[in-house]
Amino acid sequence: MEKEEYARNINHFLNKLTKEFVKKAKTKVHLEGVILTGSFASWIKTKGAHEPSWGGIPDVNYYPLVRGKEEEIVIAEEVLQQSISKIIDSFKKKGLRYNILLDLHPFSISNYLPVFDKDIINLQLTTRVINLALTERYPRYSWHGWIGNYIPLYLKGGDPLKKLEHLREVKRDKIWLRYMYLGMLSYGNILQILPLYTRDREHLFDESYRYLKEILKDGASLALTNEESEKGELYKILGNWRNRITPLYRERYGKEAANISILTKKIDENYILYRKTFKNPMKLIKMGIKLRSIVFEKGFKKRMKEIVGEKGDIPEIFEELPLWW
Repeated sequence: MEKEEYARNINHFLNKLTKEFVKKAKTKVHLEGVILTGSFASWIKTKGAHEPSWGGIPDVNYYPLVRGKEEEIVIAEEVLQQSISKIIDSFKKKGLRYNILLDLHPFSISNYLPVFDKDIINLQLTTRVINLALTERYPRYSWHGWIGNYIPLYLKGGDPLKKLEHLREVKRDKIWLRYMYLGMLSYGNILQILPLYTRDREHLFDESYRYLKEILKDGASLALTNEESEKGELYKILGNWRNRITPLYRERYGKEAANISILTKKIDENYILYRKTFKNPMKLIKMGIKLRSIVFEKGFKKRMKEIVGEKGDIPEIFEELPLWW
């Protein structure tokens, strides 16, 4: 399927999903909007200059926005799941076969697998409900990405994100350290339980690769000094990570980490081929765990010293990465 046709099918699905979700959700939660972010949004906004991974499974970042009590998040997520199922069923009756893969990183393993068939449209939906009443409880770097690159699919009234520009400033402080630390804990937890979760080779490959790439990108942030980060170097690297991340890793983390980044790039560029031919996904799991350790020792601890000072007290909880939490 050509990418333009793929994009039309994705937009068709998103439009139907948004209409169904809004109809159901606005009677149950304080719904303020639905936004599209990430590489697919960039592709639309730049008219193709910035492309998602058309050679693999296009990733769409789809975020409903609510405002209210914390439990409104899970209410809206339940409605979203119901809406996804209903739209898939309605399309199936019309002969359109969508296979939606829910990407739940960094929190969980997806129980959905791609189906590579010429009549099936695979779509990776990276989704989460965002509560605008609790803005300070999300990492600033997430707001930087959401506010800096989004397309509204539904707005109740005005655009609520335009009032949140102040959240785009990424402060490298102890709060930033905490979120980076929590991210690394989540990645490690998932990688450690994957061999118990499934024996399916392709499922192991999907999830281990997904989390390996998450570690790789967080590692880029932790490799940069605070001064480099303030100059916007991270977003230059992530915007062209396939070409720029390996030199950074080779310089800051060493040969082994650089080699892992090279393999990650190759998989990203030829995902379907690697998924079929990569016989031992345990290798990817071990690479992810190894890379996390390197990033923690040579990246996280250096940034921690920059933030607390060479003579400052390093919080004991940051001295090691726990194997169980």
